[in-house]
Amino acid sequence: MGILPTGNSMPLFLPSLRRILQEVPESLDETYEHVLKNINKTTRVRVHRPLQCLTVAMRPLRLEELAEVLALDFDVAPGGIPS
Repeated sequence: MGILPTGNSMPLFLPSLRRILQEVPESLDETYEHVLKNINKTTRVRVHRPLQCLTVAMRPLRLEELAEVLALDFDVAPGGIPS
């Protein structure tokens, strides 16, 4: 089965598609804002520090570097900064 409906269901699909496209964020910033606002509180606590690290990185992090950030336990380090 294809992604787009075919046959008689197409006329019903078009208004839904138009509504969905109107709700899509227009910019990357709006997309990020939408994603961050929809993180539940439990997950938000876990992703806050890694997102801070990504924000202040001097360059995009490699996957291995991001894995190291995720492996750090910021909660047990003195002052929240692991050595």
